[in-house]
Amino acid sequence: MYVSSRPRGLGQPNPAPTGTVIVGPPLPVRPTRLACSPAHLATVRSILGRPTATVESLRAELQELARRAADWASDAAITLDRRTRIPTTVARFRAIFGVAPSFVPSWRPAGQHWDRGDVVARRLTVAARLLSGGDLRFVCHGSSTGACGPTFFACQTPGSRQVVLGTGFWQAVAAGDAATAGGTLLAAAFSAAFAGLLGPNRTQPFAAIPCYLRFTLETVGLPVSATLLARCTGTGVPTTPTIPPAPAPGTPPAPPGQPGPRIPTPREAAEDWVRRHPRTIDDEIRDLILDATTAVQQSGGTIGDRVWERAGRPIDRILEKLGASKTTRDRIGRAARRAVEAGAKEGFSEALAAEGVRGEAADALSAIVSALLNSRIR
Repeated sequence: MYVSSRPRGLGQPNPAPTGTVIVGPPLPVRPTRLACSPAHLATVRSILGRPTATVESLRAELQELARRAADWASDAAITLDRRTRIPTTVARFRAIFGVAPSFVPSWRPAGQHWDRGDVVARRLTVAARLLSGGDLRFVCHGSSTGACGPTFFACQTPGSRQVVLGTGFWQAVAAGDAATAGGTLLAAAFSAAFAGLLGPNRTQPFAAIPCYLRFTLETVGLPVSATLLARCTGTGVPTTPTIPPAPAPGTPPAPPGQPGPRIPTPREAAEDWVRRHPRTIDDEIRDLILDATTAVQQSGGTIGDRVWERAGRPIDRILEKLGASKTTRDRIGRAARRAVEAGAKEGFSEALAAEGVRGEAADALSAIVSALLNSRIR
């Protein structure tokens, strides 16, 4: 119903089962495809002011922009996970789409469990995967006449995976305007994935590609152009929630009709985002190997308290995502340290089982301990 030409159920996601680690599937990474004739290359060189630019250098720059835009969309989707929605996200969603992410339309079929936030998150995820996976074919420039117009940013037939980049796009690249350039590529991914469901000039927010772009850019802290605001039928201005004063300690809950809990400050929201931001297991292990190797080398090959404070941090992060108590996290952390010091992780597996940590969470934690064992200096 929501995702055309996609596997059944993608548009109506169910909430993840309780007790799983919120890591999210890694985005595919495949080369971005770019076609560029000699005449079009000359045009792009002129726009960029780079007379020696090559097709390969343009492709590399385009690929970097595409992957960054995919990351923005993926990050925005993660904030809509039901277990991690914070007041700032809810306020932003309501300002742009007109309802809270928890809103359920009356026509939702019986037996389905999605809400509006789930639908937007899944569409963002699909567009991100399409953009980062090399599934779109870009043409570096096109005619300035006809359907595309004289200064278009990108032009494509709805549903088509071929995207013609225009003067507006390359001007944004030349100006270092990543939000506009990346947003153009993300809009092309939405058009390719959701032809007939979403469009650039729709008036209903859930059908308007500019509203998805606005939500993405505001979520990751990038500027939103006046043109994009005008094309999204939300409030027409950037979301800046009014922050009421913090209640005094012991203040009883506000009565009905009165202001509710204090909305976090931008800094509080950013800190909360950093704390909650899910990462893939591969990200955790890669960072752990780099950090643990450096820590162990600097300490002469031993796992001391200061070394473990750094090396054990990813284990604690994943347990926090799992919702484990501080006591449980400490016990598992001590078991992990004992396993690393002993040079074997068998005891750690037993500790996980004793704490009731199984499945994906146990796999992630065991992989981190293995990475620590492999990065130690013998």
